[in-house]
Amino acid sequence: MAITKDHRNQAEPDFQKRSLRCASLTWIIDDFRRRREKHGFPIISDAFSCEESENESPAPPGTDFQVYFYPNGAEDPDMTSCYLMVNSTTYECVKARFAVSILDKNGDLKVKKVFKDPVRGSRCGTSVKMGWSKFYPRRKILDSLSQILKNGHITLVIDVYYLDQDVDDDHINAIFALSPLFAPKSKSGSEDFKSLFEGKNFDICLKLRDKNIPAHRVVLSTSQVIEKSLIRDRRTFFVMEDFDSDVMADAVFFMYYRGFESHSVNFKNMLRFADQYRVPALKFACEQELYETVCCENVVQLFDLAIECSSSILVDALKFIIIDNIDAVLRTKGWHDALSSNHSLVTRLVQFLGQQLSKRKSSP
Repeated sequence: MAITKDHRNQAEPDFQKRSLRCASLTWIIDDFRRRREKHGFPIISDAFSCEESENESPAPPGTDFQVYFYPNGAEDPDMTSCYLMVNSTTYECVKARFAVSILDKNGDLKVKKVFKDPVRGSRCGTSVKMGWSKFYPRRKILDSLSQILKNGHITLVIDVYYLDQDVDDDHINAIFALSPLFAPKSKSGSEDFKSLFEGKNFDICLKLRDKNIPAHRVVLSTSQVIEKSLIRDRRTFFVMEDFDSDVMADAVFFMYYRGFESHSVNFKNMLRFADQYRVPALKFACEQELYETVCCENVVQLFDLAIECSSSILVDALKFIIIDNIDAVLRTKGWHDALSSNHSLVTRLVQFLGQQLSKRKSSP
């Protein structure tokens, strides 16, 4: 993702927030049963890159990827192999991580594997294929019971998240930790949960201070705290008075759809709810949304919120935004408020800044 800049005050240093770009490819490999590639020979995808959306600034040109799929394996002929390579880039350095999904004949997700090590490339053309020598058993793809092949074809979906900037590994790991690659598994957003919501027939309700919200026990059980209470108590209501109805309505909708219906979600309070009631998928989604809203004026406040909600991945990502914009951050109201009333937060930030300065001095 590109560095974003705040132009509200041209006299101030530009605000930097590094964000990931995404390149995706849906790749249909024809006639998998009769592929003529021998053991150790790949099928190579077309090059693919980040696509611009209508609401985004133009993507930097010149970074694209290719996938190498070995239908008869690169090492073990009983296992397919799959690798990703940075095909080209106009930047000094690109670092990427990726996931490969296999769809079944109905187009639903069958298998998803995430490759956690970075795939690297550079403008001078040095790039190494990274991936799995043992990706997925060939026999499981061919097995009719697996329902993977459709008219003999296999469909792979490759999602690549990357940064066209040369930052240190700790920094890039903090950014990648917020990518959809590492979203917690959840039944939220499944067809079963969506059909429950649309079919109504609710079997429980949340009793709030100002209203009741109907729901299903199985859906509310995506909260690990609520699940424990429901196991002990078979009543048809669950009392919750510590969050208002707007937050709870958005939270319940997320539990069904793994998305947000409202355009005015209070993500700060939603993060507090997700942390207190232990809803990992919702917490991760809030962390992503809050990272996208960060600016120089609110970064200290968000850092404090992340600590309050035990959001280690958001804490780590915000640390590097603060270090990248330290001169501007030290002039914000949020920082001065922390100096006067939040000494533990200041101590934590100063310790991190000291560690980063020591690393930079010791690096060649």
